[in-house]
Amino acid sequence: MYNSIQNKIHLEKVVFNPESDTNLYKKGAEYLCSENVALIFGCWRSSDRVAIRPIIEKNKNLLCYPLQYEGNECSKNILYFGACPNQQIDIGTEYAIKNISNDVFLIGSDYIFPHTANKIVKNYITNLNGKLLGEIYVSMDETKFDDVVNKIFESLKDDKPVVIINTLNGDSNKYFFETLYNKFKENPKNANFIVSDKFPVMSFSLTIKTVFEEYKPEWMYNNYFVWNFNIGETNYDTFLNNAYSNNNNNSNLLIQNIVKNMKIALNDKKNYISDPMYHVFLSFLFFVNFLENYDGSYDSKNIRDNYLKNNNSLVLTPTGYLSIVENHHLEQPVYILKFDVKSSVKRVVGLTYNVSPNPFFEKFKNKNNINDTNKNLNNHDFNHDFNNNLNNNYFTTNLLENYYTPLYSKY
Repeated sequence: MYNSIQNKIHLEKVVFNPESDTNLYKKGAEYLCSENVALIFGCWRSSDRVAIRPIIEKNKNLLCYPLQYEGNECSKNILYFGACPNQQIDIGTEYAIKNISNDVFLIGSDYIFPHTANKIVKNYITNLNGKLLGEIYVSMDETKFDDVVNKIFESLKDDKPVVIINTLNGDSNKYFFETLYNKFKENPKNANFIVSDKFPVMSFSLTIKTVFEEYKPEWMYNNYFVWNFNIGETNYDTFLNNAYSNNNNNSNLLIQNIVKNMKIALNDKKNYISDPMYHVFLSFLFFVNFLENYDGSYDSKNIRDNYLKNNNSLVLTPTGYLSIVENHHLEQPVYILKFDVKSSVKRVVGLTYNVSPNPFFEKFKNKNNINDTNKNLNNHDFNHDFNNNLNNNYFTTNLLENYYTPLYSKY
C-alpha cells in the first residue's frame, strides 16, 4: 500500500489457524510473536483471549480483539474493538426487564463470557425487581435441548411472558431455537401464537447473519439482539467519498474494495455483514488509517508504540466517527434489534451518541444509583477520570465505579 507521506508500505500477512483449540491459540501466539509481527488480529472466545494474554504481554506485542466480551479486563497489550458490558449487556438487560418481562430465565454456554455476563444480568434482576426463574449452562457443542426447554416451559406462570436472556455461543444456538419452537408448537393451545409471545429471547452472542443463513424464520419472529452494528445504520457512500476517494492510492483502493463488498450485503441476506465481521473490519481500518500518515521506522516495536500514541484519534467509519479511548476500548453506538414477522431486522432502540466503554462498570454497586438513570454520558468526563487515575494499577483496578449506563432513546 501507499500512504500520504511515504511512497510505499509493504504489508506482509503471517497466518496461523488455531482451529478453535485453546492450546493451538497459545502456540499460535508464541509463533506470531517469534515472527516479530507488528500486530496480531484474532481470537473469538474470551477463554482463548485470556489464554494468550500472558504470551502477548510477555512479548510486548499487541492484540486487536474484535468480539464483545465480559469486561473486567484492561490490558496495555490488547485493543478491544468489540463491546464491553456497558455497551451491550447492561443496556440490553435493562431494556428487557423494563419493556419485555421482569420474569427472566438465563441460558448460556459453559465458559467465561456467559458466566460473567449473567452475574451482571442477575444484578439487574435484583435491583429492577425482576424474578430469576432459572439459570442453565451447556457445552458449546450441545445439540439436545429437550430437558432445557421443558424447564423453561415449567417456569411460565399465569401466561406472563418469560424473557430468555441468551448467551449461548456457536452451533448450539440453532439446536436451542429449533427445539424451543418445535416443543412450543406441540401444544395445540399455542397454534395461534408465535413462540416469542410467551418466550421472547434477548441474544447477546447470536449474529443476525447466522439467523439468515441457517435458521427458519418462524423460530426467530420478534426475538431481540443487542449489537454495536446495524447494517441499516451505515452510510458507505459518505464514508468512501469523505475518507477514501483518491483512486490513485493503493491503501484507498484496498478499503474501497472491502467496503464495496459490504455494500452488496445491504440487499443480500446471504452476504449479510455481522457485528463481529464489522469489528474485524474496524480493527483493520483503524490500522490502515494510522498508516496513512505514518512517517516513522517500520520496526515492529516502533509501529506498535506509535499506533498506541494514535489512540483517541477520530476515525471515519461507515457508522460514523469512532475512537479508541485511553483504556484501549472502542467508543461506539449500541442497537437493540428485532427480527420481525416479515423476516426483517428492525431497530427497537438506538443510542443517539457513542457509548464510552467502561469494562469495570457496576451500575448498582452504589445503591444510591438505582433511581438515578438520567445522567447522560455526554455530561460525564470519562477521559478526565482516567487521566486522574493513571498509576501502576491503571490497567487492573476497578475505576469509575459509579459510571452510568446512558439512557437509550426509542425511535
